Amino acid sequence: MAATVRNYHDGDEEALILCMTELQAHITSLDPHQRHRPREEFDAPAYIRRLHEKVNAGNGIILFAVDGEDVMGMLVGVVLPFTPDDALECYPFQNGRVIELYVADAARRSGVGKLLMRAAEEEFRRRGCGAVIVECFGPNLDAHAFYRSIGYEDRSIDLLKLL
Repeated sequence: MAATVRNYHDGDEEALILCMTELQAHITSLDPHQRHRPREEFDAPAYIRRLHEKVNAGNGIILFAVDGEDVMGMLVGVVLPFTPDDALECYPFQNGRVIELYVADAARRSGVGKLLMRAAEEEFRRRGCGAVIVECFGPNLDAHAFYRSIGYEDRSIDLLKLL
């Protein structure tokens, strides 16, 4: 496999919908509390519209890892603005945030995720970011191990208790 990373372009909408639908199905399969919508209830076109809004509003990026015409994975990220509220507790900084990362089953453990993350990190660095934040669903232990293996560390952890 000789995957390369390229930017999203017109005509990629169906590939983006497919990637997000597969990612949603994967996350749903891991959710012990069944709070994520299953594939048949997931409104991928509406979700993708919202992703585009976030990308457009947040100086964002959509990247695809491809091998020829085959999509091996995708990444969506935004640049987070430093706000006056942030200044109350933190020194000025600007971070990139990975909103979504998907690697096709057949491409997992092949370096595609690292390739996408490296490309995103380079782009965020170019846009003036000093760090990258990525959220990881707690039960997704493989993703957590992946992020740690490429240098990410736990920074904020949400805990959940059902009522």
